[in-house]
Amino acid sequence: MQQAIVFFRMFAADNRSRLVVMERMAGIRLWAVLALWSGFMLPLSAQVSFMVSGHCPDTMEKVWVIDVEKRQALAEVQVNDGYFAFIGEKPLHTVLGVGDKSHFVRFFVDSIPVAVDLEMHRVSGSELNRLTDLCSQQLDSVTRRYDGCISALKQEWATADKERQREIEPEVHRLKKVVNNAHARVLSGYAATMVPAAFLSDFYKTMTLDSLDIFMTEQSPYSRHAMLDGVRAFYAQQVKKRPGRLFADLAMQDTGGQERRLSEWCGKGGYVLLEFWASWCAPCRKEMPVVVESLVKYQRKGFGVIGISLDTDEKAWKTAVSNLGMDWTQLSDLKGWKSDAAAVYGVSAIPSNVLLDGEGTIVAADLRGDELLLRLKEIYGY
Repeated sequence: MQQAIVFFRMFAADNRSRLVVMERMAGIRLWAVLALWSGFMLPLSAQVSFMVSGHCPDTMEKVWVIDVEKRQALAEVQVNDGYFAFIGEKPLHTVLGVGDKSHFVRFFVDSIPVAVDLEMHRVSGSELNRLTDLCSQQLDSVTRRYDGCISALKQEWATADKERQREIEPEVHRLKKVVNNAHARVLSGYAATMVPAAFLSDFYKTMTLDSLDIFMTEQSPYSRHAMLDGVRAFYAQQVKKRPGRLFADLAMQDTGGQERRLSEWCGKGGYVLLEFWASWCAPCRKEMPVVVESLVKYQRKGFGVIGISLDTDEKAWKTAVSNLGMDWTQLSDLKGWKSDAAAVYGVSAIPSNVLLDGEGTIVAADLRGDELLLRLKEIYGY
């Protein structure tokens, strides 16, 4: 017990409010918390006891402790005089969060008490949680640096004439890329630690494959962390669409019932977009006007589109092709999500696409909306 008391005092020495937190907790006495905390002097087991306590803005009456991995609430904790505390058990290095929609911080479960300041969005405790706090501050700094500018451009776009809108669109696109690359650089600086496990799930879909590579090695300390299950699945699918890979030739039927192969169009000297969609997919339908616009604008330059449907109903497929004015080659094996093309090209959600150059090599993937038009503008120069 004496060891626990000395340890807790050392932890709280740099911030007396942490002791105040415990003193002000309704129904919890400091000696009781320390008695529980003495469990940390024992060897770690599958479940690790943890304590999180901290200061809140005056407007907060309660906070939630959240299992970020499972997206489940662990507890609703009352705030007393601006302070709260919670004790629980979780496996070592589980990523938890505490706060509400406006004030929220993440931390790792380990054998060191966690102290938070929700007003300042800060976390302290073990070395791992100190690094987690530092990474969070850096990511937030990047976001704040550019969000205002991007928002201002979007507001200007809403009232601008078409000429100005055409100037604004690439600038917004460029700034988004700058932000995404900056987030990736921040996370890569922590690749030798457990920290990326707490944040990758928020950023991986905006990162390039090259920037994700560093986080997918088996040697990474977080490589098997449960938080990365979705990241690993996404990465495995995206690798199949990695720029530089030669297209995979496949046989499917066209809307006339004839068997056709992708090699009839791909690798023939012109850029080709493989557009994955389905008649039942509302977001796909919304995307089609952009595809139509791209084809009208660049077809005379040799640009082509191949629609690959993940339908199972032949009639619904053909009806949608007609109704949406999809005046380009349409193919399908009518296997739905069991489509051979979806498996080969790593399509796990639609709409999705793959852009091939004149030699049939993948140069880009998942270009949505303005991103497709901007990429084609880069290729064709107008």
